[in-house]
Amino acid sequence: MRKSQPVQNLTLQQILNMRLSETDLQGVLYEDNCIVGHNMRAKESPSDKTILQSPTRMDITFVILCLEGHTTVQCDMQEIRIGPGTLFLCKPGSILQAKQGKTEVFSLLMTNEHFNEQLNISFKKLLPHYASLEKLIALQLNEKQCDRLNTMFGLVAETIASDHTQMYYHEIVRAYIKALAYEIVNDFAQHLQAITTDSSPNSANRRDEEVFRQFVGLLGQHFREEHRVQFYANQLNISAKYLNLLIKQLTGRTPSKWIDEYIMSEARVLLQNTDLNVQQIADTLHFATQSFFGKFFKAHMGISPSAYRAEQNK
Repeated sequence: MRKSQPVQNLTLQQILNMRLSETDLQGVLYEDNCIVGHNMRAKESPSDKTILQSPTRMDITFVILCLEGHTTVQCDMQEIRIGPGTLFLCKPGSILQAKQGKTEVFSLLMTNEHFNEQLNISFKKLLPHYASLEKLIALQLNEKQCDRLNTMFGLVAETIASDHTQMYYHEIVRAYIKALAYEIVNDFAQHLQAITTDSSPNSANRRDEEVFRQFVGLLGQHFREEHRVQFYANQLNISAKYLNLLIKQLTGRTPSKWIDEYIMSEARVLLQNTDLNVQQIADTLHFATQSFFGKFFKAHMGISPSAYRAEQNK
């Protein structure tokens, strides 16, 4: 029998605890909420392979710009190859696992949800393209883009490490981190604009954007036990009909589709990386019976959970 590999969570606090025990680790920390590294060497990586050896649900936003070396990771069941000039973005809630290779030199940004909320980055312009954006995890930058972005990583790291007693230290640091975040988002946005054929995307007002953000937050917390759109509508104090309309307009997918994809992602991870039987997985994901879970899984994957596990074990 395979050794069980349960999905574990990785928080910024856990990374900070690791930093305390690894004296060769570089990178700068800002207010226990943000880590920025510039031109880091592989041995300095806070994402030690012993952590990411098994599937790990990220409770942080993790961005890496590879400068030298090659590695392969699996993020939300997608196999991603990272090489020089690759900009890789792992969003909170994603399941990440290291496969092989390593990035020899890289720059990185790690932030927790609290810091993200404080930065208040606006994604309103990207919401009409969300269906494409969610699948866009890695982006190959050209040399000019890579140099520009890496220079900003260096500026942010240098600013955080500067004299903390300056009168406007925190204002400057936060402004630079926000600029770096927008630069990263803009690189992805430019790529989306290049591949998007819809010339008249739906507009989204501030209220719609906030409802969508709250929906995704609730989904991350409750998708295992709550599969009904009505539950999320009730939590948001709106009708299920309005929630369906709003989410479909913003993302191109219905709330039911979002719920199903969250469940399927978790199911595949559990089948691949644990020795839980199908009944136990059905119970974990709150299906009434193993039969219902099997039918749900087959409807999405075309094969039964047992067949999927056997295929992956090959």
